Amino acid sequence: MADLPGTVSIPTGLPAAETAALATCLVGMADTGSLGQLPPAIAPALLLGHPALAEYAALMTPSHGMGMVHESQNFQRVTGLSPETPLTIQAALNEKGMARVFDFALIDGDQTPRGQMQTRLRSVTPEEMARFKGSQFPPHMDKGDVIWRQSQPFDRAAVAAYLSLARDPNPIHVSDAAARAVGLPGAVVPGMFVAGVIEPVLTATLPTVVLRQMKLRFMAPVAIGEVLEYGVLTRAMDDGGRAKTVRVFVLRADRIIAAIADLEMAPPDQAT
Repeated sequence: MADLPGTVSIPTGLPAAETAALATCLVGMADTGSLGQLPPAIAPALLLGHPALAEYAALMTPSHGMGMVHESQNFQRVTGLSPETPLTIQAALNEKGMARVFDFALIDGDQTPRGQMQTRLRSVTPEEMARFKGSQFPPHMDKGDVIWRQSQPFDRAAVAAYLSLARDPNPIHVSDAAARAVGLPGAVVPGMFVAGVIEPVLTATLPTVVLRQMKLRFMAPVAIGEVLEYGVLTRAMDDGGRAKTVRVFVLRADRIIAAIADLEMAPPDQAT
């Protein structure tokens, strides 16, 4: 494999128009009734489709006859990421067997850290992919303290809009045939799209908190057309009575867990 660039410069940063469009897309899917700024945790995902990171993005696509499982996604927000802010990205790939771990650190033109992102992928055969069935959400996990919000349908139009903004060329998100070839029953929703809806759901549910870190595990594929349930569970409070750590369950209509996200909030003096 050719050497990958360890440092990538993006002088124009995130394009303002695409940033606004992605905010509209994610907030609309969350069905929270109001439009905010682009959720800062998911913002770096827009950069994966940037031409400067093409060599890394190419390695996120499986080889012929194989599937690629998105195992986990971590976002860490240091400060807000404004559109068109010049950025330097420190990037690294660690490979072990069939697993690939991508790490990205975002630094602005003033050398101020803006955030970090880690993507864990694993290449699998179609037979292995077909065995991923997921697990049912245990009823005892909701003791009446989980706040549930229903998404809009992740239909083909919504997925196409997201793929265009993210510049994600993976055919398993648009073609049933391509998805079946790697062991899936049909086209599936991008994991990053599912993840991106978590932050507007959180903001609508707990409006006084600011997300600092998200650690997300993908548990089962989401078919095109699904309506998802996002369940917000506050696990710990700070001294001021605000949510400090939160878990978000993402469920399909059949109550299979699509993803679980563990979120850490910024302390009040850092919530900017």
